[in-house]
Amino acid sequence: MSILNQPPPDQLCDAAGRPCFSWNSDLSQAQWRALLHSDGPEVRAMMRGRLLRQARVDYVFLSLADIRVDWQRLERHLGRSRAWWSRLLAALPESRSGGSRQATGESRYADADAA
Repeated sequence: MSILNQPPPDQLCDAAGRPCFSWNSDLSQAQWRALLHSDGPEVRAMMRGRLLRQARVDYVFLSLADIRVDWQRLERHLGRSRAWWSRLLAALPESRSGGSRQATGESRYADADAA
């Protein structure tokens, strides 16, 4: 069972399909997800940092492995949340970066998003 209490998909987005935490952009959830997995490491890190900074922890739809991969690039985008995320990553063993969705905190919506 996941330790996160992720909201149902219909509560994550507004009527226009924008994630509720995306107050300063008009990106849809699909656009966010595409940018979070961009081939460009700087774009990917910037968007991952924005997600970690702006979204509630249970709304973050990245795995710990995704966060760890880009940590050195994305931490500068975290603002005041940087210390919290640093402590979390330090507290969780590296081995939790892989494995099941529940172990990594990956979104329960990953399969639906891929479709």
